[in-house]
Amino acid sequence: MIPKPALVSLFFAIGAYGAPLDSGLNFEPVIRETLEAQHVIKQMTSLVQHNLDPPPRVDRKRQAWTGRKDIEDDDSGCFYQRQQLIAAADGIDIGIIAHEDFHIISGSSATPIDITTSEASVDTTSSGWRIEGTETMGGEASASFGFGGFGASLSLSYSHSQTRDKSDEASKQLELRRDVSITRECPRNTACSVQTWTYVVKLTGTCPVVPIGDPVCWEKWTKDGNDPNNFRFADPFSPFKPLNLLKEKKVLSGNLSLPSINEQDDAWTGFGRDFYTMSKKDGSPAGKVLPSKFVDGVWWASEDEYKIEYKDNKACDMSFPLLKSGQGPDGKLQLRRTQVMIEKPIQRRDLVSRADDGEPKENGIKVTILSNDIDD
Repeated sequence: MIPKPALVSLFFAIGAYGAPLDSGLNFEPVIRETLEAQHVIKQMTSLVQHNLDPPPRVDRKRQAWTGRKDIEDDDSGCFYQRQQLIAAADGIDIGIIAHEDFHIISGSSATPIDITTSEASVDTTSSGWRIEGTETMGGEASASFGFGGFGASLSLSYSHSQTRDKSDEASKQLELRRDVSITRECPRNTACSVQTWTYVVKLTGTCPVVPIGDPVCWEKWTKDGNDPNNFRFADPFSPFKPLNLLKEKKVLSGNLSLPSINEQDDAWTGFGRDFYTMSKKDGSPAGKVLPSKFVDGVWWASEDEYKIEYKDNKACDMSFPLLKSGQGPDGKLQLRRTQVMIEKPIQRRDLVSRADDGEPKENGIKVTILSNDIDD
């Protein structure tokens, strides 16, 4: 029951959301202030909020947990660390990536335009998971965030080192073209840009490290003749107690977060001391704890009864493209997209209206949503 590798890999890097558009009409700061863009961003934020349970996480096996010889020499393979991203209340930001499908500058009369394609594009080298003060995660790991509303089960692949200089790194570009058939009119004396917007989600919060054990693996390891006392914890213990606890609770499968069986087993409690402190909500000692809820393959202690503080709980952030559920007819990933037409009046001296002080008034940008698959 140790976690399996994930399906799709993105790569550890931090970069800009998008490249300049051919027409230069990339007014994201202004566009974001339009009612249309604010409505879309609000929809996206709500979608993300409703899909953060369970939170994104990375599972790491066989790490040097504490630097202590008794832990590092563990050959059981029955324990791993889960690092979750717990988003802050205001820790969701939606970035718009604009890909220009068509642009035109009309003359003294309105110009009809035929829109035949919508191309969604995102550079996945801007996707990744950063943890404060961390330049390398060490060893192999996969970060799974299979949010229901985000489409495919994605993962991040970590390498043994990370460099800040990414100038030689090849761009990992997703470009997904769709045929459309839309006719619109570009008003006279106007620059019109037809764009397909895709979205990058950035989550910010904290990333606690949670120790987790597999009781079935632990029982098998001890039955195979291994001596659990090699862990060198002074107190005697039953190597089968974690599994027996699950049987008594009529829970026959699932890994255990160590706080969920706090003080039920001397060896497992010894592991946990280096990762967390725990008390009841009223501040009294937690004492013996039993599993309460099963989430994302793991049993957890009751958050209503106990306060758990993890010793490794750094600030962190994660960026990733927003996908649709499932795959397209061609088997490829599908980016959530919105196609829009942006109109910007051309500033000509004989057309620009004047304020009372004689200065030109600010020309507004009009955004029209042509199609939107946010709710699909």
